[in-house]
Order: sequence, then structure tokens, then C-alpha cells
Amino acid sequence: MKKTLITALFTSLYLFSTSQSFSESMFMDYAFSDGTKPSMHIHFSNVRKDALYSALKTAFKSKHGKIEKVKSSSDEYFISHFVLENNKPSKANVKLLEQNSQADLMISFENNESVISEQQAMNDINYYKRFAYDIAAKAANLEYDNQIYVLENTIKKKSKEIKQLEKDIFNKEKKIKDAEHSITRSNSDIVSFKKDIEESSININNTDMNITELNQALRQKSEKKLRKDIKSLEKTNDKLSKSI
Repeated sequence: MKKTLITALFTSLYLFSTSQSFSESMFMDYAFSDGTKPSMHIHFSNVRKDALYSALKTAFKSKHGKIEKVKSSSDEYFISHFVLENNKPSKANVKLLEQNSQADLMISFENNESVISEQQAMNDINYYKRFAYDIAAKAANLEYDNQIYVLENTIKKKSKEIKQLEKDIFNKEKKIKDAEHSITRSNSDIVSFKKDIEESSININNTDMNITELNQALRQKSEKKLRKDIKSLEKTNDKLSKSI
């Protein structure tokens, strides 16, 4: 049972990992709090906004960037300074979206020379695309690791439940065996009691017969004595008659 559970859970994990992905980025205009800007849009499947935010912090920290929350907008962030491999001071606007546990990343880049778009900064665009993809990959890996953690805890919990069920089954099987043993012993006692009853019935019959025989013998002795007494009285009576 335990092996079946583990197999089923890891099958779920495999299906989750194979379906977990993010879309090819595309540039589109997006309205941030400080204005509409050309932005990369990456859509995620099976990745939550929390995992995406964690990946975002890690990625920008590795580029010496600090994420600042935009107070006037929910889940919007601004990075005032970071540096990629092109060695150009850069900044970014980020908006995280989520619907039905499916996250979306909107991210706009610009450096000290221009806004990054498919029409401008052609020499630098791949640096920023690669960085955005790195954020997306980190988010997918974080979500995958989180799912492993959840599944491992589920396995532990279910394993404990199975262990308890197996213990309950063992105890109930023991009770059944004890009950069956009691029934067998009771059946044996019943057979023994029936035998005792039969023997007692035979003894009662034998005793009845003995009593009958004794009564007969008693009657015979009483009649014999009575006849003897009568004869004795008759003799006595004859003597008395002769003496008169």
C-alpha cells in the first residue's frame, strides 16, 4: 500500500514537472505606475506569484540590484540600479500578476543609453532577454522544489496514516482470531457439557432403576415380615383358644 502511494505521488510530481513551463517572451506596451513602457511578458504554467517574486529577488541581488516596492500599486516593483554583462547601469520596472495560480511577469528594462525594446538597443536586447529567462527558470525551479517539499510531507503524512491503519488492521485481526478461538473453545465446552448431560441422564436413569429395585425389595421384605407376623399372631391366638 505504501509503495503504491509513493508511486502515485511521484507520478503526480512527474506530471507537474513536465507541465511546468513558461512561454517565450514577447514585447508589448504595459502601463506601469510611472507610465507605459515596452515590456517583456512571460506567462507561467503551474508557477505561483510567490515563487516568481523569490526568483526575482535572487536574480536582481546577484546583479547588485535592490527591489523596491511601488507603494501606489499592488505587486509592482522598481529596481533603480543593476548591472548585466554589458556593463551598463540599468534599471527595471516589474509587475507580477496571478490568476488561478498561474503567474505572469511584466518587466521593462532601460539602461543609461535607451529603453530596451525590439526597436531599440538591438545590441543589448539579448542581455536583458537572457536575464528575464533566468528569472523565469529560477521561478520554475523554486516552484518545482516547493512541490517536492509538499509531496515529501504528504508522503510522510500518508505513510503515518498507513502505518496506523496497518496497526488497526493487525489489532482487529488479532481480535477476530481471539474471538474465533473463544468460539472454538465455547463449541468444545458445549460438546463437553452435552456429554456430561448425557452421562448425567444415564446416571439418573440408573438411579431410578435402583430406587425401583430397592422399593420392590423393600415391599417384598415387608410382605414377608407381615406374613410371618400374621402367622405368629395366628399361633398365639390358637394357643389362647385351646387354653379357654
